[in-house]
Amino acid sequence: MFHSLSDVLLLFSLGLNVFLLWLLGRRAGNQPITSAQPFARPTSEGDLASVRDVLRAEGKIQAIKRYRELTGAGLLDAKNAVEALERS
Repeated sequence: MFHSLSDVLLLFSLGLNVFLLWLLGRRAGNQPITSAQPFARPTSEGDLASVRDVLRAEGKIQAIKRYRELTGAGLLDAKNAVEALERS
């Protein structure tokens, strides 16, 4: 089956590498999933008024950018907030 000691060592080395990769993958799978974005700061009435002004004057995309600047929110959260302002 094995021709020499080097074949045995090679097979052992490959098995050890597979085991270590499995172990690392299993360990990484237990890590909590965290958001890439930090939590957004709460908005004040002044901030919301500023976003409404930009929405009226420059449109939705600029209002989303302004909301993100003021709050640190992610793109989807900012879009949803601006659309809610648009409806109100």
